[in-house]
Formats: sequence, structure tokens, C-alpha cells
Amino acid sequence: MFNLYINDLIGELNSIPGVKCLLYADDLVFWTEADKRKVEEKTEQILNKALTTLEEWCKRNNMKINTSKTAFQSFPLAHKTIHPRLRYKGAALSQSNEFKYPGVTFDNKLNWKIHVDKVASRVSKRINVPKQLAGSKWGCAQSTLNLTYQKYILTVITYSCEPLITAEPHTLQVLEHAQNQALRPITGAVKTTPIDAMLFTTGNKLIQELIKEKAVLLHEKLLRIPAHQYWKTYKNKPRNLKMQNGFIQKVTEIKTKLEIKSKPQP
Repeated sequence: MFNLYINDLIGELNSIPGVKCLLYADDLVFWTEADKRKVEEKTEQILNKALTTLEEWCKRNNMKINTSKTAFQSFPLAHKTIHPRLRYKGAALSQSNEFKYPGVTFDNKLNWKIHVDKVASRVSKRINVPKQLAGSKWGCAQSTLNLTYQKYILTVITYSCEPLITAEPHTLQVLEHAQNQALRPITGAVKTTPIDAMLFTTGNKLIQELIKEKAVLLHEKLLRIPAHQYWKTYKNKPRNLKMQNGFIQKVTEIKTKLEIKSKPQP
């Protein structure tokens, strides 16, 4: 009923030229983009108009925005961060260098290091569970320990992990290390045991391989959204950031490699 009550808000915000909007339950996010010429002026003008629209909608529908949990963030292609002045009901909104939505921490450069570190921290608190279940005399069977890991720990690592396909390998190594720490009590392996051996024994995969698989599956699902042409018509254009590819560029690269491998050898 709550979703039905607020679903017209999306239409009002999306009708503003230059504004795009998403709503997950009561978590609202809207954004705009502009080139580097007068970028602060343009973003400030467009987003303040969206905030005014939001204020008017809330007044008509007796809704209140929690401004203590509201902030804005910029994702600049240039090295310089922009600082538009955004206001809601006359009060200035705070600018953040990192923000969680929903469950994923976005940093300004989208290198995902902050998010990965937070995930690894959550995993480290859960690793004690398989350790406690892996007693040498009374412990659970390896299959039970492995299932516990996959349902209780791996789900934390892979939650909304598809965007991590753009992260650097050394950033994702933190998650690989977290998985290795969890697999040792499952297999009873010592520290010198090769990682490949533990993965083979438990039937698990490298985290980076799981991220690639999930990213490709997500892209295929996006291509199949009915009556939505954005993903189908998106053109893989050259990017301004030559050292950092986006989600679509990385997925396209992986799918191209898979197509090459799948072709029969002459």
C-alpha cells in the first residue's frame, strides 16, 4: 500500500528534463549529468528544481523527508570534485564522499575499495561460525560446513557484487583473502595449502570469477527487460576515462572473450 501511495512521485521527478530517478521502498535517489562546461551551475539548477518538486509533492501527500539521512554525492570524470549548492526547504544538504544505497557503498571515483573493505569486515565477523562448527572430534561434516559457508558468508560477499566487475584485481584480492580464511576450517587445510586445492575440494570458485558470472547474467537480464530500450540500444562508445572502464564495457569485453572461446577450433 505504501508503494502504491508514493508511486506517482517517480513520474513527477522523471518528467523534469535531465533528471533520472529510482525508488526502492522508501529510499529515493535521483541524479543528473552534465559536461565539464559550467557543470556546477547546470547540476545545481537541475537538481534544485527536482528538490523543489519533491518538496511540493511531500506537501500535497503529507509525507516528510528524513533530511538527517539525506545527502548528495558527485562522480566527476575530472580530478576536481564539484560542489553544487543544493537545498531542501531552504536548508543546505550535506555533500558526502561515500554513500550507501541500498547496501552498496558508492565512493566518488567508483573504485569500490571502501565497499570491498566494509564487506570484508562483515565477513571477518562471520568466519568464527564455521571455525566453531569444525571441531576435530565432534565437528560437522565438510559438506555441512561448506553449505554453511555458502549460505552464511558467501552471500555477503556476492550481494550486489555485479558492479565490482570494474574494480581493480588488487582491490578484489581482499575478498579472495576473506574466502580463503573461511575455506581453511572447512577443509582442515594448513596455511601452506594451495588455494586451488581448497577451491577444488569444496567446489567453490574464485570471487573474481563469481563476479564476472553474475555481471554477465545481470547484463543479459537487463537486455530482456520488456519495453525498455536503454540497454538494447546502448552504444559502447570510447570513454573519457581510458584507465577505467564501466560496467557495460567490462561485460562486453568478457562476453567477447567467451564468444571467441566457444568457437570451434579449425
